[in-house]
Amino acid sequence: MRTPSMATASAVVFLFGIAGCGTSGDGIGPRPIETLIYVQGPSGSSFTIVDTPYPGMTPELTCGIAAPFTCHEFNGRVFQTPHLFVLENIRQPVQVTIENLEPEFGPDIQVNIYLGTVQRIGGVDGVVAANSSRTISTDRELTLEPLPRGTDTRVEICSPLNDDGNPMLSRSCLMNPNDRFISFRASIGDVKNSNLTDCILSPILDQCRSPTTFFLEEPQETVDAVMNVISGQNPGNQPTAQVRVELYLNNQNVANAIGTQAVVSADL
Repeated sequence: MRTPSMATASAVVFLFGIAGCGTSGDGIGPRPIETLIYVQGPSGSSFTIVDTPYPGMTPELTCGIAAPFTCHEFNGRVFQTPHLFVLENIRQPVQVTIENLEPEFGPDIQVNIYLGTVQRIGGVDGVVAANSSRTISTDRELTLEPLPRGTDTRVEICSPLNDDGNPMLSRSCLMNPNDRFISFRASIGDVKNSNLTDCILSPILDQCRSPTTFFLEEPQETVDAVMNVISGQNPGNQPTAQVRVELYLNNQNVANAIGTQAVVSADL
């Protein structure tokens, strides 16, 4: 660990104020705000985040989640509901295209987007019908031209189960395993700043819960992430609640950790 304050993240919650979602004259938010995308549906419903091309950009970009200085690709990865995406240090607007992979006449999925603690997208604006896709933006009036900056930094948090429903923490989060839905507090940052969050999406989500994907935009020099499991999640004879944490830089896995306080770090 390079940032001592991050080790004490378990009792602290930090969310950018909603003032951060204002826009400058060109429509770009004047400062970053934590953005959370929560995809719900019948447990285990499959979806992808579609990599949408942005013609005319140099080099040409294909982004699954896009923002003024952000471009995240997913290369056809299949997710299951529920899944939470948290984007730290990101500017507005944010745009994502979700494809519901359930067969025709299957269940809808629901996309909810929060800026800090305030819901921006929900209800009918976030419904993606079965066997269809939908592009959702926090600002429909602005045409995005992403100019990504810095190392693509992603942290996956999961609590995998095997086919018998028992913990199997050796299984990668990218294998889309069944999940124990463990709640945790999160801290992720670089040499300059730490972002501490409980991922509270009132009234939808009361805590960060696995599986979750974090992104840290424009990290400086280092990246450190600490995931602290909330106590009391192993009543009776259940195994101790732990999470698996995986750190990816430009889609390369560079660090993994397992535990009740799982820590991953890397130099950029």
